[in-house]
Amino acid sequence: MYNVAVIDDEWWILQGILKTFNFKENGFKVVLATTDAEKAFSFLQSNQLDAVFTDIRMPEFSGIELLEKSRKLGSVSEFIIISGYAEFSYAQDAIRAGAFDYCLKPIKKTKADSILKSLKEKLNNKNTNSKNKRIKKKLIDNKFAEIDNPDFRQLLNYIAVNYSKRLYLKNLAKKFGFNSNYICHLFNKYLAQSFSEYLTNLRMDKAIELLKQNKLTISEIANQTGYNDYYYFNKVFKKYFGITATEYRKKYSEI
Repeated sequence: MYNVAVIDDEWWILQGILKTFNFKENGFKVVLATTDAEKAFSFLQSNQLDAVFTDIRMPEFSGIELLEKSRKLGSVSEFIIISGYAEFSYAQDAIRAGAFDYCLKPIKKTKADSILKSLKEKLNNKNTNSKNKRIKKKLIDNKFAEIDNPDFRQLLNYIAVNYSKRLYLKNLAKKFGFNSNYICHLFNKYLAQSFSEYLTNLRMDKAIELLKQNKLTISEIANQTGYNDYYYFNKVFKKYFGITATEYRKKYSEI
């Protein structure tokens, strides 16, 4: 069950929202239903919610302000802004602030069902992605378990997760509080290769994996493996494998 809060400063509208949205039937549990925005914010400070359904105009502060204040606390709850105002500017403000959806009162049953369906799908995807990240981290940790230097293991874990970003030796040294020469020493000691060689090997392995899946263009693969320049990616790939990425994909598809 996903935990949600429902907030509207008018009691009778709050009750209407609770009746219109089939929360329980769709896998949601209402853990807070209140007419007090301050109370809702206080609750959010000490409880992690999956979603918040809130009115846009309330005496204490607006639903958008509640969203923004929650984000500053680090909340990742999905916000559904409910409004009696049809002005497009309200919807723009809500979406700009990061709201999941924006709907007008009175809310029709079909609209409510549609929102819950989309919301549940997004929350399911978030949970799956979070689980995959935990599994990936565990696999990475196990991969480097034999390295007896915990600082170097931490560095390798970081590179394994962030290889698609721009990684420079001096920036990594600064981030982890190492001397650049010390990092070079660790790569030579434990992996018998330089930092740049290790990073290129990692990126090329990933490029091959993506080419075999045949779902992305060569340019997209270049971006996902840390190369913003398509032509430079091809140059590195050909130097590494002896053929271009396009030639490799064609050759692999013929096997």
